[in-house]
Amino acid sequence: MIIIAAYDIPAEANLKLKTIGRLVLLNPQPNVYKSISSHPDIFFCAGPDCLYVSPTLPEALLERLRAVPYCLGTKPPLAVYPASARYNAVMAHGMFIHNLKVSDPALLHAAKGLEQIHVAQAYTRCNLLCLSKSHFITSDRGIEKYLLKYGKTVCYINPKQVSLSGHLHGFFGGACGMHQQTLYLCGSLSRLNEATTLNQFLSDCGWTLVELYQGPVLDVGSLLFIGNQHLV
Repeated sequence: MIIIAAYDIPAEANLKLKTIGRLVLLNPQPNVYKSISSHPDIFFCAGPDCLYVSPTLPEALLERLRAVPYCLGTKPPLAVYPASARYNAVMAHGMFIHNLKVSDPALLHAAKGLEQIHVAQAYTRCNLLCLSKSHFITSDRGIEKYLLKYGKTVCYINPKQVSLSGHLHGFFGGACGMHQQTLYLCGSLSRLNEATTLNQFLSDCGWTLVELYQGPVLDVGSLLFIGNQHLV
């Protein structure tokens, strides 16, 4: 198991993740603004069979991922939104969810044959967790509206409770990672007003929650868990 995380995640979260798998930390990368420069969901998109990576990532980092089936994207993320969000998509359970006008061409090619759901929010992975083909957690009202239109069941988390340095707030999806029906949260559930609702929603879906550290909920650019069978 490989876990990709930002280099500056809290020390307690770092230690806990190392007990789960081999932790690969992403150092700040050029060409995007500082607050997201080490966020995995800016430079990677995890698909069911392949990890899509920005072509600008250093060879030394890719060498650490040599056991992972990965495909190079076509374009790098850039400083100005929405070009910073080219890889910030959700590809899971036979669906591809993103602002399709922004998606890197490699992702669009991979999404052929999948159910494609276009949303206005290009920071889709930052804002969206796909638990199943029908159940989602989001911190974006626009995404919630789109998914409800498609008949999905959605749990909404107010993003104003999520911290991101340099911004008024972060996004809930960026504080989380998913693996084997466990949601890993970078922060304490008690910091969320929706804690009871979220716990019940996860339970109803057969999921559990693990707090990686006791503190404010932090947008760390998502935690990517890469196993032998699938990527999430």
